[in-house]
Amino acid sequence: MKNHLISIILGCMVMLCALAGCQSDESPEASVSVPPTNPTTNIPVESNAVQSDSVKSDYPKSVEEGILTRQDIQRIYYGPTETLLISTPDTLYWYDVSQNKILSQRPTDNWLKVAFYPVGNTLCAVVTVAVGESTGGSASSTDAETMCIFFDEKLQEIETVNLCNLGDNSDFIRCAAVSGNGGKIAYATQDKLYCYDRGSDTLDLVLDFSRENMENNYGLSSISSVSFASSADRILFCGNSFSLPLAEGQHSYMTYGGIYLDGAGLQNLPFQDFEAGSLVSSTGGYMIFEESMKSASGKVAVIDAEDMSQQVYSLGSVKEGTSGLFCSQGGTYYATEEVGTNSLTLRVYERATGQLACTHTFEDASAEYFYRTPSVYIIDNQKLCIVKLGGFNEISSKVVMFAL
Repeated sequence: MKNHLISIILGCMVMLCALAGCQSDESPEASVSVPPTNPTTNIPVESNAVQSDSVKSDYPKSVEEGILTRQDIQRIYYGPTETLLISTPDTLYWYDVSQNKILSQRPTDNWLKVAFYPVGNTLCAVVTVAVGESTGGSASSTDAETMCIFFDEKLQEIETVNLCNLGDNSDFIRCAAVSGNGGKIAYATQDKLYCYDRGSDTLDLVLDFSRENMENNYGLSSISSVSFASSADRILFCGNSFSLPLAEGQHSYMTYGGIYLDGAGLQNLPFQDFEAGSLVSSTGGYMIFEESMKSASGKVAVIDAEDMSQQVYSLGSVKEGTSGLFCSQGGTYYATEEVGTNSLTLRVYERATGQLACTHTFEDASAEYFYRTPSVYIIDNQKLCIVKLGGFNEISSKVVMFAL
């Protein structure tokens, strides 16, 4: 009996060892590793995207640990795809959002005004400087010059084009833009539109919209903004026009249009059921206009640069447009703000349909962050929204981010 019991025990031990061996030889069930997410932004903590949980009041002293955590950010500009230009009192940083990495930096220039244009993978800055000073100063518009400064990948200046010295032009330049490949520069003076070709070093008069030519130009009397169409064979513009036939005492109104570089095919079109305030963005083949605050009714106008067709979209409320309109880097989205005493409600819309993509509301105990309208930047490919609060006078800056 005893020997029989021992045999049973030994048999059980053999079976248990066999089962254990089978389990160790089998491939384990595939496990899915889900990175932890920030409950505020729903962005994975280990994601390459900028993380809002890295934005703290005690920001890292090393900018490499997160440039957007700095409290002395003054301005942010769009650069080439998925990059930003971030300006502090002493340094301009070129920042790659997708890699959370500073690509290059240079001392901050004291320009009176600047707009950055992507030129391939590099940059061009269209700047206004005081006469006789290459880095700015203080001057009225009549004492200023407009220059296009081209940079390399290290933000080193490689060429400067002074638009006021081209040809025999001495008029004040109202606006300018650079083509996507950097080969052409369009600019408008008080009554003329020009295009400069960098390769051939030639300047062409595209349009004379002086008063004596107003009827031939469909009432166009001034141009306030220019940009290049995606194909770079046309200049897009917005400006002011008068109704035809001309009559004494009438007021001008904003129009939009386009013209080929050789001066052919001029279009100058009025808005339908929309009173434009200003051009907010001309990106990705579309022109996006905010409504005039004089007659705000909660609308946005989107112009397709290909055929100049117009689409007017209604916002959620009339108040939405009163605090400004912001467009994404690639033109896929536009956003509106409603600013309260201690809060901000941001609504993001799809440009193609006018449909609401998301609404995000956040509060801060420091009311000073909302003294001015916070700035909004949207990185299309990452569906990432970056909001800069403060950063003026003695008020520190603070960046809030969330995923669309």
